[in-house]
Amino acid sequence: LALPSCAFTPVQTLVCDNYDAGDDGDVYFLRVAPTISCEGALWRTVIRPYGILMIFVYPLGVPLMYASLLLPAREALNPTTKAEEELDSTLDMDLDMDKRQMLRLSSSFQRQCSTLRMEAFENDDPDGILAFKFLWIDYEPRCFWWELVEVTKRVFFCAFLSIVQYGSKLQIFIALCASILYEAMLHQFEPFVFDEDDAIALTACWSILVTLLLSCMLRVGVLSPSAWYATALLIGAALAPIFVVIYVVR
Repeated sequence: LALPSCAFTPVQTLVCDNYDAGDDGDVYFLRVAPTISCEGALWRTVIRPYGILMIFVYPLGVPLMYASLLLPAREALNPTTKAEEELDSTLDMDLDMDKRQMLRLSSSFQRQCSTLRMEAFENDDPDGILAFKFLWIDYEPRCFWWELVEVTKRVFFCAFLSIVQYGSKLQIFIALCASILYEAMLHQFEPFVFDEDDAIALTACWSILVTLLLSCMLRVGVLSPSAWYATALLIGAALAPIFVVIYVVR
C-alpha cells in the first residue's frame, strides 16, 4: 500500500512543465507544485537531489531489494530437481523432454514442489528465507519470482507513467500497451498456487484493459462521453473483479 505513493512522490519532484513567458521565453515550474520554479535554488539544491535519492530508495530500490532476496534463494524456492527425482523413482521410467515439460507445468507437480519447499524450512532455515515468505508463498515454485513482476508493474503505473503528460493520448496508449503485456504474461504463466487466485488476477487485468481501451476511445473521440453504453461498459469493467471474488468466496 505504501510503495505506490512512495514511488510516485520522488518521481514527481523531477517533472517540470514549461510555460510561455512572452519575451522572456519559457519558464519552468514543478508540475505538482507550480509555485516552485525549476530554475530556482530551492529546486536545484534541495528538491531535485532529494528526489533523485528517493528514486533509488523506492521505485528502483524496492524491486532491486526483492530481487536480491529471491534470486539467491531460487534453488530452495523452486525444488524442481528434487521433485523430479522423487517422481522418476516412483514412475520407474524415463520421460521425453516434451512430457517432462508438461509435467513441470502441471498443478499436481507444482503442489508437490510446494510441499517439498515448506518441508525443507520446517526444521532448519539458515538463510532466513521464511522471513520474506510473503514475497513467494502465494506463487507456484516455478514462478517464485513473480512478485518482481507485480512490484515493477505497480511502480511503472503509479510512478514512471506519470512522467508522461497527464491525460494525454500517449499516456493512455503506453498504459494500454503495458497492460496487454502484463495480461499476456499472466495468462502464459498463471503463477498463483490456487487457480482461483489466477482467475481473480486475470479478471482484474481484463478490467483494467477494458477501462484503458474505453478511455483511449473517449480521448480520440470514437466514443461520446454521454453515450450510455460507454458508461455501462466502464461500470461493468469495474464490477467484474468484485463478482469473481464473490463467486470464489462462495
